[in-house]
Amino acid sequence: MSAAEEKNALALKALFGNDTLADRLTSTHIAVVLPPEALSASGRLLAEVLSDVLARLWPCINFHGAEADRMLAVALNAAQSGGGNGSGLQVRWAPPYDVVVAVGCDAPAGAGYTLRVGADGWDLAMGADAKCGDSVNPVGPAFAAAMAGAQVFHRVFQSELSGMAAEPFDSWHVDVRQLFGAAELEVADLDLGETHAFGVGAVTHGLM
Repeated sequence: MSAAEEKNALALKALFGNDTLADRLTSTHIAVVLPPEALSASGRLLAEVLSDVLARLWPCINFHGAEADRMLAVALNAAQSGGGNGSGLQVRWAPPYDVVVAVGCDAPAGAGYTLRVGADGWDLAMGADAKCGDSVNPVGPAFAAAMAGAQVFHRVFQSELSGMAAEPFDSWHVDVRQLFGAAELEVADLDLGETHAFGVGAVTHGLM
């Protein structure tokens, strides 16, 4: 068992009190479907964060679409940074899948359970009409990627999550600023000044 697999197994045991659930991580086959043409700015941000987030937990992911090679590289880097080997991360299309995440586009027919996700600037969307825009603001795309990752987890562990008030999103569209009562926020230059970051491990690595 790799370092990443051991950490994930311990996390699942802490959450569910069951040390046999880690096998479900390795047996679950996931696909990330990208549009057949180049991704928009928000779509690329979403896909990169999604690939990073998923690869830290799920070792068997296929990437399909115009920028699949790029997202595979992101996923491999994320998996290896946590001690995983990344051998189950590939560019290919081999349905059916347990879960398919489609970034601003439709997945091919017969793919399996599909979650379509999109973002543009401050906005994120899930559902059949979710699309990606041209904004370079990373907030909506990053939030959308995190929520999509959570939905993948919910789908796979839905029986264990029963009774925990965790509900799937069938269709959702929201401005992230509304969620946090910050409607006045606008995109502006970020001046870090004399800011210093200290820390070790995945959290600080992800932040940087």
